[in-house]
Amino acid sequence: LLEQFMEAVEGKVPISVITDGDLAMKNAIWRVFPRAHHRLCAWHLLRNAISNVGILDVMMYLKKCMLGDIEVSRPIRRNMG
Repeated sequence: LLEQFMEAVEGKVPISVITDGDLAMKNAIWRVFPRAHHRLCAWHLLRNAISNVGILDVMMYLKKCMLGDIEVSRPIRRNMG
C-alpha cells in the first residue's frame, strides 16, 4: 500500500505519517519511509491518556491543548518598492 502511495505521488516522501499505532503499519512505514516520523493520531493519544491518567481536569486541559483552535500568525511582509 505504501509503495503504491509513493508511486501515486511520484516518489515524494512524507515527513510524518499518522496512524493508530498498529505494529505492522509501523514496520511498513519504517521500511518504505525510513526518514518519516510515525505518530499516533490524536484520538488514540487521548484514549491512551484517559485510560492511564483518568484525572478529569488534566484530561480537559490536554484535550484543549491537542485539539484547540490555535491560530499562528505570520509576519506581515511589506513591499519596500
